[in-house]
Amino acid sequence: MLHHVVTSLTTTLSPSGPVLDRFSGPGWTASPVKMLQMLRPGGHVFGLAGTNLKLAAVREADGAWAIAVLNDNGERVPASKLPHWRVERPRSTKRRQVNWLRQLDRLQAA
Repeated sequence: MLHHVVTSLTTTLSPSGPVLDRFSGPGWTASPVKMLQMLRPGGHVFGLAGTNLKLAAVREADGAWAIAVLNDNGERVPASKLPHWRVERPRSTKRRQVNWLRQLDRLQAA
């Protein structure tokens, strides 16, 4: 069995609220689909860094598979209570593109 450490859970905002986008650890990153592929057969164990919490593949009431964060008692932990939770917010302003050749020309002219 392979043990992995998860250092961050990244989400993006959607009309229905934050949606889990990817998991990250030292030297790796995985989408929720890839994470389920690794969790379902039981060959990989993912623990959250600095905690006793684990990720697990669980069956929902409708029969679909989902990823849950479980504590030592096997109870689900809400994502908003996790120190690893981070919501990526879309940037409201565009950054101005820098034309490096034009800046070099200005520096040489000065």
